[in-house]
This record gives sequence, structure tokens and C-alpha cells, in this order.
Amino acid sequence: MKRIILCLALSLTGTLCAEVTLVSEGFGGLFADDLGGTSADVFSSSIVDVGGSPVWSASTEFQADGTVDRFSSHGSALLDVGTYINDLKGDASAIFELEMTATLVNEFNSISTSDMISLGFYSAGITTGETFYSQNEGMGTIAFREYDSDSSDIYGIAGATDAYNVSDYAAVGVSTTLKLILDLTTYDGSTDFGSIAYYVNGSEIGSIALDSAGDFSYIGFSNANRGGGSVSDFSFVQIPEPRAYALMAGMLGLSYVMLRRRKV
Repeated sequence: MKRIILCLALSLTGTLCAEVTLVSEGFGGLFADDLGGTSADVFSSSIVDVGGSPVWSASTEFQADGTVDRFSSHGSALLDVGTYINDLKGDASAIFELEMTATLVNEFNSISTSDMISLGFYSAGITTGETFYSQNEGMGTIAFREYDSDSSDIYGIAGATDAYNVSDYAAVGVSTTLKLILDLTTYDGSTDFGSIAYYVNGSEIGSIALDSAGDFSYIGFSNANRGGGSVSDFSFVQIPEPRAYALMAGMLGLSYVMLRRRKV
């Protein structure tokens, strides 16, 4: 899947961009404060209108500065997006990008391949005390773990049900940008349920075709066992339908013609 970014600097109408940032979090709080109960830096009113909430629900190992405590067993930090994603299934505008940078730590050389930080979508029913694979409530998740060629890094629909390994890309002490692009434009509810492509540091590492109708009620991240460290630059972006690109291209063409006429 190719990501298209189109920004048109129009002299008459200003700058028009093809992406819409629905949610962003910079984790600018304090280490002493829990992330749970704080509000995301940016949270679209369109999500609030369909039952979403800008307030983080998170277990106590997640701090407001992005620190993830590795001494707890596991848990999740979640933002409720209501029915926003589910309502758009099959629509030409149903392309969503979820991104975050994560760093694993290994202070006492005790981290193992079962310890991880993950990023993904979650279904209704997930609690802050569970991780992405609990009750199979992860909806297309990428797991960032310590090196191990035998461990699964990509998780498909319904949490760990369709897990598979793609490569040894994780590294302790190295900041890594994780990204998922969820494409539900082709969703028909019977033979096509959409797809998710997975990226690490800007490069696509794999993709899956969803095999059932997922419930995308939450966005967020988890840690498992001693999967601790830090997270930063969390964002959730919607990429507009192709017709928007055609409209903007037309506007750019019109602007060019007008500028040419002025010169004449």
C-alpha cells in the first residue's frame, strides 16, 4: 500500500492538505503523573460526536511523559474512538494511519522475547489491565519486542489469532517508529473485510487481508510482562478519499491557469 501525501500551496485559498489529523499525543506531562485521566493533545470533535473520548484510559505503568514501567505485568493505554472507524467501513475515505515511536529498555539484562510494547486497534471489551492479545481484543497489532526469529511480530484480526513473524527488527535501547495503515475502503462485510499494512521506520514490513469484520473501537498501545521503556509521537490520521485528490488537483490546475493569465 502506498501512502499518498498531497499538499497544495494555493495563492488564493491557502494551503490544502490531503491528511486529517484526528488524534495526536506528544506525552508532554510529568513522569510522576499517570497517563490515565489526561486528555490527548489533539482529539477531533468528529470522533466525540460519535461517542469517542479524548481522555486516556490506562493502567498505572503508563506515565504522562510517555514512560512505560517495565516492572508491572502488562496493561494497555487506550483512547475510545466511538463508532468513527466502524461507521466508515466500505467508504472511500476509510483509510487510517496509526503511528507511534517506541523504545525498549533492558536495565537489568532480564528482558526476553515475551516482553514487548505494541501498537494497534482494539475491540470493545478491552480493559486497561489487559494487553493486546488478552481475549483476542487486538485488531491488527504490531508487536515491538527484543530480537527473536521465532517470535511473531505481526498480529492480524482478533489479536493473536493470525499472528506471524516477519523479521527481527526490534532492538533494545533504539527508538523505532511503528506505523499501521488500516484500509477499509474495499470492505463489503462478506468477502472483503479490508487490510492492514505494517511499517517500521518508514518501510513496509508486511500486510494482511482481514478475514472477518473487526470492531475498531479503540486505538492505543500495550506492554506485556517486562516490556518497558518509553513512547512518543502518537498520532491517528485519516487519509481522504481519492476524489479529494482529484478535486485538489483540479484546483491546482485552475490556480496555474489563473497565474498564467495574470502574467499575460
